Amino acid sequence: MILENWNAVNIQLVAKSLAELIYEEVLSAQESGGYFTVTLKSGVKYKFEAKRGAWDFLQINPSSIKRSPEIENIDAAVFFQDANDDLGMSEITLTHFNEEMNNTLFSEMKVLENRENVKSSDLALLSGEELQPYLSGHPKILLNKGRIGFSTRDLEKYAPEHKDKFQLMWIAVKKNALIEACSKGLKDYFQDKLLKISFDFSMEDYSLMPVHPWQYTRFIEVQFQKEIAQKTIIPLTEMGPFYTPQISIRTLSNASDIKEFDLKLSLTILNTSAYRGISSESISVGPELSEYMAEMCQADPLLKAANTDVLKEVYASGLIHQGFGAIKEAPYRYKELLGCVVRESASSKLKADEKAIMTGALFYVDNDGQSLIGEYIKRSGVSAQEWIKSYFAHVVIPLYHLQLTKGIGIVSHGQNIVLKLKSNLPAGMFIKDFQGDLRINQDFIHHFPENFKQLKALPGNYLIHDLITGHFITVLRFISPILEVQNILSEKEFYSLLGMEIDNYLKKFHPHLPVNNPMNLLRPEFEKVILNKVRFKIGYEDSSARPLPLLGKNLINPLAATYKDIL
Repeated sequence: MILENWNAVNIQLVAKSLAELIYEEVLSAQESGGYFTVTLKSGVKYKFEAKRGAWDFLQINPSSIKRSPEIENIDAAVFFQDANDDLGMSEITLTHFNEEMNNTLFSEMKVLENRENVKSSDLALLSGEELQPYLSGHPKILLNKGRIGFSTRDLEKYAPEHKDKFQLMWIAVKKNALIEACSKGLKDYFQDKLLKISFDFSMEDYSLMPVHPWQYTRFIEVQFQKEIAQKTIIPLTEMGPFYTPQISIRTLSNASDIKEFDLKLSLTILNTSAYRGISSESISVGPELSEYMAEMCQADPLLKAANTDVLKEVYASGLIHQGFGAIKEAPYRYKELLGCVVRESASSKLKADEKAIMTGALFYVDNDGQSLIGEYIKRSGVSAQEWIKSYFAHVVIPLYHLQLTKGIGIVSHGQNIVLKLKSNLPAGMFIKDFQGDLRINQDFIHHFPENFKQLKALPGNYLIHDLITGHFITVLRFISPILEVQNILSEKEFYSLLGMEIDNYLKKFHPHLPVNNPMNLLRPEFEKVILNKVRFKIGYEDSSARPLPLLGKNLINPLAATYKDIL
């Protein structure tokens, strides 16, 4: 079974890689009778059965992949070696890439084990938190479980697919050294609620702070020796409630009570393209920004009617290492070593007949080929068309409204956008993660309070990709073919319904927005934003800022034809 699973995750990764690399224009494929052939610069060929769908994206049948010259089993390491003249990685980068690849395959084997004998109909009964161990993660990033820095024991303890629980390490930090922000009444949350214990020092000068146990032993205990010696930091012990990791690894759910706050903690592992620290620059504004967003959602008629809600960051704190902080161009990960965000859990805001799932869960297909989204549609008692229209009305339209009317972009990938289901029908949306994933249209900056102006401001034509790339390409691109393959809804009808929802919205709220305006989602083409090629180019060297994406050729917008038909 181990070898069988190893072969299965390898062929799945090669299928994903072929599809994404062709999409990103790194590789090209020649079509003949439903079969495609990729001829690599090395002379090796990969042939496979596929269907070209929306966004010019190939839906590859993994079991059809053949290599020429033939090998016994399709192997991901062999594939990347075969393709590296096309990928353009240095041999050093390719070696690091192989390490990250093996980490990903190791964890995918555990996910595959979890999925054995588990049907989508079973998962449809679970809460969003309970779904986490069965999900594969980021669909675009080839190596989405790299987790460089973790050992196998760390994965068993701290990765969601292993379903373990653990306590946190706690420290006390001098208040005059801490970057700290909170909602009203939450300043002493940790002291008053989580840790009702006595200390042999005065807590008047200190704030308690949770630290991921791995982060403490790997970085804090060593890199903050001076602060510990000076009692700027006082180490306590591992204690308090037990937590389970969500699929993002650094965000944790309270294992005893999922209605309690989630915690997001600095975790300096390289995962899905970046180190997962917490930037101190955004900690100070998080709770206030959350309150601002929550009030906006209640005050705006469209957002309120769509049941758009916020998982508020009620407390945040961080400490910049003095030595690293003094180095202007130090790698960003060294400035994000110690941070904590306390955020409302989705479960704390649900009624008895509701559940909240991250939209990335809608990609799930079980071993029998049945989809989780198909189960939700069946259980809702409405047609697929009505279910999808409800999804667009409660997710896409509010996100678009935030962009056009409020000048706010939320990086709306499958983890940030949480879908509220009421009796299995889309009924609202939770938005979250304001630590770097909320940006402002620079033309709207004067509408915001003065202390929010430190947030990243972008031109509208860049910001709109928080929705186009963040949600259309990273979420809808993977949902629509699943519905088509299962004969639930064709991709053409899927995007026609989306086009009609957007057209109706624009006619009502922005009737004079030109069709060729970059903010118009019905324009003929979209820019293609590329992620994986960035890693091939920059390698694994440290940098002072997170890596930025590249651009490819424009995409034909599958909504555009709908717009013309409506006119």
